[in-house]
Amino acid sequence: DVARVCRALLGPGKVYPQVHRLEDQGLLRSQELVRTKEYRIADTDVAYSLIETAMLRHQVLGLFFERALESFDDN
Repeated sequence: DVARVCRALLGPGKVYPQVHRLEDQGLLRSQELVRTKEYRIADTDVAYSLIETAMLRHQVLGLFFERALESFDDN
């Protein structure tokens, strides 16, 4: 469950705009069902690359914060 793992409330106002943006970019495909839509990744190579890039950015940011906290310990 994303809310539990990320400790964030992800309501429709946050999720669906991003889903529609990814669909507009061609990264997701939607299929109309009876009362809902089902989404699937359209291009796994592009999705993998975007996820990998995001992970690296977060890792770099984490290292930056770690070093900043270490500098507080030195004082």
